[in-house]
Amino acid sequence: MGYMRGRRAVNVIGACMLICSREEKFPVFLIEISEIISVNVFELGHTFVELVKLIHLEDSVKILDPIVHIAKHIHQLNLGDKKARIGITASEIVSRMKSDWLITGRNPKGICAAALQISMAVHGVELKNISS
Repeated sequence: MGYMRGRRAVNVIGACMLICSREEKFPVFLIEISEIISVNVFELGHTFVELVKLIHLEDSVKILDPIVHIAKHIHQLNLGDKKARIGITASEIVSRMKSDWLITGRNPKGICAAALQISMAVHGVELKNISS
């Protein structure tokens, strides 16, 4: 295959870690992996996208899927018994944003933050009550 030629092994390993986490729906950001393995986030992102396309995983591995990250961020918030309902509503908001093409080209963290903020407002949770 020759894919490794001219590439740093650590970038390919990091890309493989990200592919596995996306396939298993484990919420991890590209930047988190790049910090852990001490590589440039842009190089890792480029390697990740190339590898996904090379092994034809575009349908199973979403390159940017904010819904995967909602669960990660919702656990960091002190939402009490409303956590599950807020998470479901936030996921529905992101799904609707996807169908309306509102997330294309946007940062998934910002999409998650907006969906969670709207969802909390819908369920009557104020941001000042959240400890971060």
